Amino acid sequence: METHPQPKLAFTPDGNFPVTSAEKYIRVFNLTGKIENNDIIIMMKAGFATNIVPDICEVIVKDINYKMEKYFVEFLTKNNLRGKVEKLQDGVLHLFLKGKSSHACEPEKGVNAIGRMCEFLADFTENEVVQFINFYFNDDIHGHNLGVHYFDSFEGNTTLTLSQLNYENSKFQMAIDTRTPNKEIKEKLPKTLERKLAENFTNSVQVSLIKEGKGLFFDPKSEEVNFFLNIYKNITKDYDAKPLATGGGTYAKNVDNSIALVVSGGHTNLYLLKDKKNYELLGKSLDDAAGECLDKVGKVMGLDYPAGPEIDKLANS
Repeated sequence: METHPQPKLAFTPDGNFPVTSAEKYIRVFNLTGKIENNDIIIMMKAGFATNIVPDICEVIVKDINYKMEKYFVEFLTKNNLRGKVEKLQDGVLHLFLKGKSSHACEPEKGVNAIGRMCEFLADFTENEVVQFINFYFNDDIHGHNLGVHYFDSFEGNTTLTLSQLNYENSKFQMAIDTRTPNKEIKEKLPKTLERKLAENFTNSVQVSLIKEGKGLFFDPKSEEVNFFLNIYKNITKDYDAKPLATGGGTYAKNVDNSIALVVSGGHTNLYLLKDKKNYELLGKSLDDAAGECLDKVGKVMGLDYPAGPEIDKLANS
């Protein structure tokens, strides 16, 4: 917008059919700290992206009573999970747990491997990281236990995704992807998170905001939304179609008065419509077909989304 004013009305060829008039407010928080207790946990690791439900969690742990291997296998079987155990040396195990990845905008479609691993470990250790994750994030994607749940009749529920965990030598790092409806009080979530961390950790935990995506909201009954919705109805004859809300983030929010409206076919061109007969081409999009191709190949191969990194590993192995 350095050379042109903000548009009075715009749409981006993104989102879902028929028209997306609301996008949740996105924030990703990074947590770092250190615990003091001498523990059986040597290492924990999971997650490669902050906006993806992690599907693999691995832990190196001291098996003091030499019973953990048996219990871990039983836990996997009971909960219909996949995983394995490797003996590194006498009394030290390497545990692997396989969940199911999904995008953080739809965490209900995934199985968070971090949460399920901590559910198992919680019976063997008082480790503050393990206990915190198990109580506040395992099997709770809407923030009920944390006290930050919010529901909007159009946008739906708050969602929380513990997307990364790195723990070694009692030091830890966690990433939490949060997506909240636009009417929620923005300060509530970070303040509540900091309070719960203070209540559950002996030492202070540093919290930093590493990503923020502002929300987008148009009243679904507004003139702007219905202008685009009626175009969709006239073309598809789907007269029952209604505006949608999403937890995902499109680039519509980067421009004022913009709505996400899917337009299939070809690449995206950015036009400035001066009037009904005059328009100016401002720019064109890059080709993302290669990435889509890799994801489709990965789906056929049974790989989790996004498949690109895994296909790259296989190609180089």
